[in-house]
Amino acid sequence: MIARVGSLGLAVAATLLVATPAAAASPEELTLRLADIGAGYVVSANGCVSTTLRGAGRSHVVDEVAAFPHRGCEIKFSRVWVAPGAPAGPDLVSSRAFVFDDVAGPQLALMRPRAFVSAMYASARKDLKMIAPAPAIGDQAVLFREEDGLGRYIGRRSYVLWRSGDVLAVVRASSEPSADASVQAALRLAAAQQARIAAPTPLSPADNDDADVGLSTPGFDLPIYWLGHDLAARGSLPSLTLNVSAPLPTRGGPSMTLVYGDDPTVAVDLWRPRTIRRSFFRSALAIIAHDPCTHRKRVRLAQRRATIWSFGGRGCDTRPEARLAVVRLPGTVVMLSVDTRRRPTRYATRAGMLRLLRALRPYAPEAPAP
Repeated sequence: MIARVGSLGLAVAATLLVATPAAAASPEELTLRLADIGAGYVVSANGCVSTTLRGAGRSHVVDEVAAFPHRGCEIKFSRVWVAPGAPAGPDLVSSRAFVFDDVAGPQLALMRPRAFVSAMYASARKDLKMIAPAPAIGDQAVLFREEDGLGRYIGRRSYVLWRSGDVLAVVRASSEPSADASVQAALRLAAAQQARIAAPTPLSPADNDDADVGLSTPGFDLPIYWLGHDLAARGSLPSLTLNVSAPLPTRGGPSMTLVYGDDPTVAVDLWRPRTIRRSFFRSALAIIAHDPCTHRKRVRLAQRRATIWSFGGRGCDTRPEARLAVVRLPGTVVMLSVDTRRRPTRYATRAGMLRLLRALRPYAPEAPAP
């Protein structure tokens, strides 16, 4: 029996978007972007990951569709915070787009949609229940939610699979509080993605830049200090760009980490002053302080004092590297750490650490570059 959800029409009433040839567009231009998902989401680490249907599960249906020339990618989004009073939205979102040379591949996929979605997302075929009426998205679309044999909603996942000309697309919304909420989220996001397919636009680096998301966490009351979104190069010290900001629950109260660069990385960790006075924190610092290969240097900056910790030297196996600094700022203790495990960097020097310490400033959103 096909289940019915009476409120489906509300989500797609104005979303009858007809097929538009998109062969000239790249798949990443046809998937969802941060602006489509809503506030409080971050993008998976690698962005839209290139993929094809070849070898995607043990399914003859997928194998037959994969035989048609195509290219595709998948991008994932996860929720990190919810604005007070706002609907929670899905915890996880997956958006896929596959661009074919013609319409034959997408048409074939829609002939056996349950088998196709099952293979794509490793869901049990028997648990995918089709919801009517069919969404008015693209040329042809189907909507599934996961239920067990007794019709009970499981997995908190809903899927929309559709074709739009030579494009085959899938959206999955996961972990909604109810079956209807999950269905509505999947429909809303599929409609947003179809708008991308119908009118492709170039994907800019800013479209999926989620570096500042953690800095806007509602209710986070710890003063935030950062190096800015971008720290300009100076002399032999390379430029740094903020990649991640994330609040972290700890035993001493809220804290936050900001990660700059790719390889190597510089981390800016924020702590409440009372947290570093707790026994577990003091013990960790004591271990560092009593290490014979560790050197501590106190420095005075403008209206602040900091301690730089260097590791190695004095007969130890490695040359000394300044890899940790601690500075007390109003309401916050900032720890700067430099990761040199994979590649050396000039920031792992006293001059590099001083550059980072002097660059610290209170967080303020920066206007986007023109």
